[in-house]
Amino acid sequence: MDRRMTWRAAARPLTLSLVTLSLVAGQVHGASAQPVATSIHLRGTGATTNPATLFLDTAAPLSAAPKIRDAGAIRFAGGNPWKQIGTWQAAPFVTDEAGAFGTFVMDLEPLHVWLGLVNSDDQGTKFDLKVEIFKNTAPLPIAADTLRCIAGLARDPNKAAEVVLFPELTSPQLFNGINDVLKVTLSARIGTNVNDTQCAGSHASAAGLRAYFDAARRDSRLDADLSDGNRVIGTITADIIGRMAPPSGETPLGDLVADSELVATQSAGAQIALMNPGGVRADLVFAASAAGEAPGQVTYGEAFRVLPFGFGLVTMTLTGAELRDVLEQQFPGFAGQTVQRILAVSSGLTYTWRGSAPPGSKISNLLLNGTPIDPAASYRVTVSDFLANGGDGLSRLTGGTNLVSSAASDLDALIAYLGAFSPVAPPSANRILQMP
Repeated sequence: MDRRMTWRAAARPLTLSLVTLSLVAGQVHGASAQPVATSIHLRGTGATTNPATLFLDTAAPLSAAPKIRDAGAIRFAGGNPWKQIGTWQAAPFVTDEAGAFGTFVMDLEPLHVWLGLVNSDDQGTKFDLKVEIFKNTAPLPIAADTLRCIAGLARDPNKAAEVVLFPELTSPQLFNGINDVLKVTLSARIGTNVNDTQCAGSHASAAGLRAYFDAARRDSRLDADLSDGNRVIGTITADIIGRMAPPSGETPLGDLVADSELVATQSAGAQIALMNPGGVRADLVFAASAAGEAPGQVTYGEAFRVLPFGFGLVTMTLTGAELRDVLEQQFPGFAGQTVQRILAVSSGLTYTWRGSAPPGSKISNLLLNGTPIDPAASYRVTVSDFLANGGDGLSRLTGGTNLVSSAASDLDALIAYLGAFSPVAPPSANRILQMP
């Protein structure tokens, strides 16, 4: 059964752990080495029915009587448009005392919403409910989910039903604590199947869909994992530079990221990892920051700044000849490439490239652990999902076979590597040799 179709009529309380992070009051009352599971409750002030002010808060509601928010009349005819129930907004997440980093939303867990009918004449109508979670005023949500063909709702508030949706983040989201705002929007329409046809047995119109919230027994809430951006994840012995590449195109931080991805995907048989240079967005700096961590300590926020995109990792099989073609495609004029993009390579892979050589013939002395790459042999190579789909013009990577997607992102891999091997010294950046 699709877990998103699970709904029930009894609330399940969720216990907060370790610390309380208040979105509205703007206080972080402690810090944790790991993300903190917390519930973000849908609250409101004003009238019981359709209160004027909707907000999010980590303080659980205590009232016995729920507040009510209704979507307007909905009809399947005319394209079955979504009708908004409401948008709940949090005040900015606060930064740490020094203001270096704020709060990260690491992951989203289930959204619980209590539903009922606006009009008893709509008994038997099936509904779709959509949640969209926004950061600031961006037009596209950072997470969303739709629950279809919700049936069995009643007008009686004592028979309100709890439904569960599963919005999923593609990557952690940083809220800077100054002006970043979290918003949760709920919308409804007449129930539809996945092909957008009307759910069987449903009425084609309704007076609306009612959401109950802000009460102890009708606690509509979003569960999330929050993290302090200043938690220390590892240590380094010196600056590790990633944004200023020498003529060879190789940087110590690019090498480190590739090494972390290789380690993270060894269970998929990875022998080599390749990292696109544009994915590394900052350096790792040894000096203490304004946040107060000791020299050499690396925080989650600093690692996030290096790899903010949260690319997934994909391990594929390439022949030696295909691997060479991928490296040749780093340079303009070969296989449609228009821009030079030197990939970071993991430890053990070395090669020379010659700028004066014609396109398709620039790579030489290609070795893995000192042994020449065999054009006919197969190698397991890890790249980001961005590269696996041909990003940065590296279309030759789309020919890989036996693809295995990792549960870890590139950021996860870097954090795990720093945690496992600290203190980490800058790699020597001697894997790629550039010749005139």
